[in-house]
Amino acid sequence: MHKIYSLLSKKAQAYVETMELKEVLNILFFMNNENFTRRDKEKLIAVHETILEYNTKEDIKEIRSPKEAYDFLKPKFIGNEQEEFHAIFLNTKNRIIHTEMVFKGSTNTCIVDPKCLYSRALKCSASAVIVAHSHPSGDPTPSNEDIEVTKRLKEAGEIVGVDFLDHIILGDNSQSLKETFFLKQ
Repeated sequence: MHKIYSLLSKKAQAYVETMELKEVLNILFFMNNENFTRRDKEKLIAVHETILEYNTKEDIKEIRSPKEAYDFLKPKFIGNEQEEFHAIFLNTKNRIIHTEMVFKGSTNTCIVDPKCLYSRALKCSASAVIVAHSHPSGDPTPSNEDIEVTKRLKEAGEIVGVDFLDHIILGDNSQSLKETFFLKQ
């Protein structure tokens, strides 16, 4: 609820302060309520649609494409105002073993330590890893730092024997570095 709460105007925050998430996301509740600005309503509708879409899909247990990874991770990034770096740890059949937020940064940067990522991968006996991070600006275009981190993570994975499958950047849409030349080199 905190992430959604932080998206709202001060007036709307004061109004929903003691409410539960399901009450706030009731479209009939917020659409005809003067405590919500037009922008509040747009944000709440977007969150509502994302949750409905996510909840109507079967639980994702296997990742076979960057799109499936994006669909799985998207709800974790809703409303983030800081960069977050998440990892999906997979077995040999690309089934999800474990997921977690590995690093949290500022509004425009997140320091990523390969040792920390791969020590977590080894602890859960992962055969592969997919990482993702958010760009709160909404623009998923990789920065030079994103490209360098991706290369370092791929190299470190080769050394420890954990396949580095993809690095996905989430913004208003997503960018898979697997689908660009960065992971093909």
